[in-house]
Amino acid sequence: MQQNASHTFQRYNMQKFVTSSFVVLWLFLSSSHLLVAQQWTAVNNGLSTLLAPSIVSNAETVYVSVYGGGVYKSTNFGDNWTSINTGLPTLQVSAIEMAPLVLAGTDSGVYVRVSEGTWGHLSTVGMANTHVRFLTLTPESPDPRLNVGTPGGIFRQFHNSDWESANNGLSGAALDVRSLTAYKSATINYGITGTADGVYMTFDNYASWQRKSNGLTGSSLLINKVLNLGSPAAIAATDSGLFATTDVGENWITVIPSEKFMTTGGANYPGTGFGIYVFGNRGFVTTNFSSWLEIGMAGTDGGPVLDFATTQNYLFVTTQSGGVFRKALANITGINEAVANTPHFFNLFQNYPNPFNPTTVIHYQVPVSSHVTLKVYDVIGKEVATLVDDEKLSGSYIINFEDPRLASGIYFYTIKAGKYVETKKMILMR
Repeated sequence: MQQNASHTFQRYNMQKFVTSSFVVLWLFLSSSHLLVAQQWTAVNNGLSTLLAPSIVSNAETVYVSVYGGGVYKSTNFGDNWTSINTGLPTLQVSAIEMAPLVLAGTDSGVYVRVSEGTWGHLSTVGMANTHVRFLTLTPESPDPRLNVGTPGGIFRQFHNSDWESANNGLSGAALDVRSLTAYKSATINYGITGTADGVYMTFDNYASWQRKSNGLTGSSLLINKVLNLGSPAAIAATDSGLFATTDVGENWITVIPSEKFMTTGGANYPGTGFGIYVFGNRGFVTTNFSSWLEIGMAGTDGGPVLDFATTQNYLFVTTQSGGVFRKALANITGINEAVANTPHFFNLFQNYPNPFNPTTVIHYQVPVSSHVTLKVYDVIGKEVATLVDDEKLSGSYIINFEDPRLASGIYFYTIKAGKYVETKKMILMR
């Protein structure tokens, strides 16, 4: 079975599943937030225990791990859960992931759901600690690797090879690994991990780690989740607040202070289509990058939120002893009346709507007074419009773009402000 599981794992080209999770965004940071009242409903019918450390969604199917109870799935949005533990010899499951098969991180290594009713055990050779607390895929050339985090550090596996340790530079509390993410582009290539001793980063394909925790002190060094934002920016959910870096880990600044956050990530949000969520004892979401909006947690219990997932219409959270809770995403629409604040760093956001006809909105922010140019180019690099060429004070700006001369097609818009340069693609469909 072990060999079959490894071969099945190998057959899939997981790169597209990796890149889909690395969202190219620049996060506008603000400590202000609005309270969004909403009621949650417990959806635990069929679960054998209510310690639910991990939840994922695949289209409209939701999977949840319950520690001591294994893995369950629901095809009716949590109204009923069905055990998928047949062939899974251990029920101590701390993490699950879709890659695209269901992967389960357990106290005895990684299992992959090969087929209905069949789990295969990936080899644990080379894995000094088999208590897998998270699973992730990181981009490689030409293929990604499966990575796991344990109380004894990070271990990586390439296809059906043995596991290799990736802990050079990690010691003591830093081996207590809670989260890992990566980013790769033509100019930047790094991995970032959250540990019990702050944030560490690698710039040499995991050969070594450097501590990058300037601005994190005390309990904020207890990192529960890191989220790469597809750029030099990343955020970290810690025991005492949400923090962000805009310079590849050189400095961390406070986004939401004095809150214990267990998880953060990007997920479906109605209207805008995408939001950045963060959960712990309380929940917050940003949809317009001008403020963080508090999500009311009335109706949940069982301690802080450990994980979350979305389907098209629902948001799910899990807690330490309350199981799974659900609410309709439609219940938190109409919260875009955000409080504008001075930006913390440069941002160029994706135009909206996109594709568009005939008008679209481009939003950008500058943290300090700067000379700003914002230009539109066609696919061969010819400039077709200059939207901004002026000195701008620190602030947030919105440009309405419409040009009746332009034909349908792909265009690019580029901002230059000081040393900051960013380009994004937009599509005109007449």
